[in-house]
Amino acid sequence: MSKKELIEQLRDLRKNNPKELKAILEEVFEIHQMSPQEKLEQLIKEDFEEYHEVFKALA
Repeated sequence: MSKKELIEQLRDLRKNNPKELKAILEEVFEIHQMSPQEKLEQLIKEDFEEYHEVFKALA
């Protein structure tokens, strides 16, 4: 995705779904404030939760 396309999508969100845009920006801000170790831990946690749900559904 180009920078221009990203900006257009953000503008569309601002117009059509400002609550979703706010949530996205808050999450980006939080991630930006994390140390590299914290970012890695967060990614691992999210992936584990996702796979855990899949395994539970398959059981």
